[in-house]
Amino acid sequence: MLNLDNILEKIKSDADNEAKSILDEAKEKYDEILKKAKAEAEKEFDASMARAKRDAEEHYRRLISMAQLDMRKEILTAKQELIDRAFKEAGDVLINMNKEDYVELLFKLLLKSELDGNVKIIFSKKDRENMPDFIERANEYLKLNNKQLTLNLSDESFEGDGGFILSSKGIEENYRIKTLIEEKREEIEPDVISILFE
Repeated sequence: MLNLDNILEKIKSDADNEAKSILDEAKEKYDEILKKAKAEAEKEFDASMARAKRDAEEHYRRLISMAQLDMRKEILTAKQELIDRAFKEAGDVLINMNKEDYVELLFKLLLKSELDGNVKIIFSKKDRENMPDFIERANEYLKLNNKQLTLNLSDESFEGDGGFILSSKGIEENYRIKTLIEEKREEIEPDVISILFE
């Protein structure tokens, strides 16, 4: 019986050793699989973080770019409003100057006319009422300056700003203050912009 006990003991010992060896090998494989999985997870995590960082940086750049564009638009709008106001104020100054200076301005504008002969002059309603002796004075001024032009007051008038319109034989010359300011604006606006904003 001793032999049988020894054999059983030996089988049990070999089985324990085999089981231990299988468990140790399984644990090694488990540790290796776990290590690889952890490394892959860290690698994927790092790649995801890098992508997220790139995406966030790109989103930030886009937001900054859009904010800068909006800011430029706002500045451009403010500059345009400033220029609009400056030209409007220039027109207001001309329309609201004292009567003698205003009449002198209108006389100088008459000298620019290329019309000759009998010409109708059309005023704004305000100027028509405020300058009853203008035609007589203007015709004298034109003769003194050798201009072959005789003014006749038109029955028509226009609303709004000052200045006048000359009309003869279907041809009109527009010397309204608003028109003159707009023409001058087209001519000098680039210079005004460079002076004000550079």
